Amino acid sequence: MLFELLKSLLTYKGISPGCGGAIRFLSNLFEQRGFVVTILESDGIRNLLVHNKDSRKIHLCFAGHVDVVPAADSGLWICNPFVGEVISETIYGRGVVDMKGAIASFITALFEFLDNYDSQLNIGVILTSDEEMSSSNGMLPMIRYLRQGGYVIHDCIVGEPTCESKIGDSIKIGRRGSLNVAVSYSGIQGHVAYHEKANNPIPEMLDALVRLRDHKFDNGNEFFPPSHCEITSIDVDNPSTNVIPGKVSTNFNIRFNNLQTVKRLKQAIDSIFVSRTSAVEIVYSENPALPFLSEKTAFADKLSAAILKCSGISAQFTTKGGTSDARFLREITNVLEFGLLNETAHKVNECAPLKDILLLKEIYLEFLKSL
Repeated sequence: MLFELLKSLLTYKGISPGCGGAIRFLSNLFEQRGFVVTILESDGIRNLLVHNKDSRKIHLCFAGHVDVVPAADSGLWICNPFVGEVISETIYGRGVVDMKGAIASFITALFEFLDNYDSQLNIGVILTSDEEMSSSNGMLPMIRYLRQGGYVIHDCIVGEPTCESKIGDSIKIGRRGSLNVAVSYSGIQGHVAYHEKANNPIPEMLDALVRLRDHKFDNGNEFFPPSHCEITSIDVDNPSTNVIPGKVSTNFNIRFNNLQTVKRLKQAIDSIFVSRTSAVEIVYSENPALPFLSEKTAFADKLSAAILKCSGISAQFTTKGGTSDARFLREITNVLEFGLLNETAHKVNECAPLKDILLLKEIYLEFLKSL
């Protein structure tokens, strides 16, 4: 069932936000197995909640997303990115790593578990269709629905691709926060031959960016690396070589740890971009992702033990990587992230060895057996 299910999922071209029909396909699959099925729509985007018992107390929930990023440069792919072609024991397709491989692995493990073990656990699955974009029509309305409906989820595992070099080497127990910032300096446009009649904002912006680059936000801690800023663009919109531009803009992102607050970051940025001669505009992202760190509980120990038994690897607990829907789920439950290797996520020729997907399924199954 595992690879047939995965190939089916890969054929649904759900470019974010959207599922391409995958939510209806999966809801039918779970209905055939007798699950309680809820399709939650938000602004036309479908999301799915299922659980195997008629109770709103869910002992364990798997969470994931069926939407994918575009298969850019499709001509560079060695096969159709929405077919699920297997070449040399490796399956290719947009979303196989992030994260349809983990979805297929968990669903297969769950069905095997329920077929072969007499369990009284209520196990749920949440799948959304707006994770790669804003989550505004994905996990956020799902969280509201769960709260309003009185659902209680004890533990949750998110199937994001967490592993670095081998399946089982990493479990994400938290994530850094993310703050996007746009800054513009406005001067006075003019002719380069009459610079005294103009005010070029570029030099001041360059000086400010050097200060930003050299600024040390913190030293990190046991679980998080130091907060880090990455400049992503510098723009003047000036194709003319004899015109002093009147405006320069920059964008940057700060990935920050739990030593920081958004307020402290804003104070630091405001002081860095003070200008003596240019008008300054600073725009911060409205809903920055906040850092979180999950408590190390028996839930984490059981997942780690399942990984060790199936792969022989002692998993490391880390907070590396980007943001995910785990940042929303942690508001209502204890959450960990564990999935495939992240090497080819979002890349041309995204792929995963069949043996990795099979191993992931075995780890999920062993984990379910330990509950």
